[in-house]
Amino acid sequence: MVKKIIIAIVSCFLFSLIVATIAYLMSDQETREMYPLFSSMIVIMFYSVPFFLLIGIPYSYLVDFLEQKKQFSFVSISLIYIMGGIIAAGAVRLFFGFGEGSLAVFGQLCIQFGGAAFMFLLVATIFKRMGLLNF
Repeated sequence: MVKKIIIAIVSCFLFSLIVATIAYLMSDQETREMYPLFSSMIVIMFYSVPFFLLIGIPYSYLVDFLEQKKQFSFVSISLIYIMGGIIAAGAVRLFFGFGEGSLAVFGQLCIQFGGAAFMFLLVATIFKRMGLLNF
């Protein structure tokens, strides 16, 4: 469990850094001054950590269980993680309701949650291949 928590925190940090960097680079100068990169990253992490911990960790245990039953390729596992992220995005969207522009918002959520799930998989794979967290 501690390994999964560490993987979730590292994944969340990297995900937040990437999303904040993209948002920073795509904004104008006035917005960059108002929302510096580090501040944006902290805000994104604040909102992302619960999802990584409460959804990502249990889902990774489910995928680990499935992987014990049958050997999957990395591409298949990636798609399973991304689909889990999209399903989580749908659940979040249902929980918070639909409003104006809901299809566009849902599309953005799918990309973000799918990307976050894939980041979780990448960090877990890198840690496993490098032999990190062998305790």
